[in-house]
Amino acid sequence: MTFVRRPLDIEYPYTHSTGPVVGRALAALRDGVLLGARCLQCGAVGVPARDWCERCGGAVADLVPVGPGGVVRHVARVHRPTALAPTVEAWALIRLDGADTDLLYAVRGDVQPGGRVRPVWREQRAGSITDIEAFEPGEPEDVSAETSSAPIEIFHRHVSLPFTLSAGTQLSRYYTDIREGRGLHGVRCSRCDMVLVPPREACPRCWADTEDWIPIPDRGIVTSFVVVNVPFHGQQIEIPYVLAWVRLDGADTSFLHLLSEIDPSDARMGMRVEAVWREQRSGFPNDDIDHFRPTGEPDAPLSDFIEGL
Repeated sequence: MTFVRRPLDIEYPYTHSTGPVVGRALAALRDGVLLGARCLQCGAVGVPARDWCERCGGAVADLVPVGPGGVVRHVARVHRPTALAPTVEAWALIRLDGADTDLLYAVRGDVQPGGRVRPVWREQRAGSITDIEAFEPGEPEDVSAETSSAPIEIFHRHVSLPFTLSAGTQLSRYYTDIREGRGLHGVRCSRCDMVLVPPREACPRCWADTEDWIPIPDRGIVTSFVVVNVPFHGQQIEIPYVLAWVRLDGADTSFLHLLSEIDPSDARMGMRVEAVWREQRSGFPNDDIDHFRPTGEPDAPLSDFIEGL
């Protein structure tokens, strides 16, 4: 059997309100100015600027210019590039001039502990800490520490987290069976007989090893659900829609999927549902199952799937 390895990328839009302190510091970055937050209680100047002091937890009194140069305190060399930072040679803790805390940032060139560094600013700046491309050895040029930009109250980002999934023995077989049309399967706990779909190497209830390879139909019941009726940034499905936890017949675990072909007000626990498959199969059920829909069969009694009833 071939083990499944697949590059995946978790992506989502992100909107964040900054507050008065961070918003002013971000606006200053757009002007090529670094600001630190001075604590009202202990007087320490923190970088990056926060609404509270990372030393004593006190409130921030004001923002003050720091740097732009600083001293390298520690360096960690990068021996293997990553997808998130393919060109970074090293990371360093930098104590900017006038600051009392260290800034962790990418550095390039022959950077050594105790050495002086300066920021390399990007030509196009948006009001983000990433407006600094990296720090490099040397003294900064004399620049104005004044900023006139209005605070950035809200910023929008697109978050991307690329990684490679190594499925392991059981999930590889599970995905391969789906891709090649052999259907869904589960595994059984060797101690408590719990049937797990998707399969796992160990039982989540008693941590015993799992065994067997059990065919599972693509029909089951809704054990819980939520109706999404509030619009949000990056929304891709027209509201209202239903997300349901589905427990397939013969399984003891549930998984989350879209419940469609139904008025959201008619969704209920115990409803009998079936999978609607896409024609093209990738081997991943979240992709290959387009949605679940009601079968029209009588609902299962709650006592069938809620412990204690």
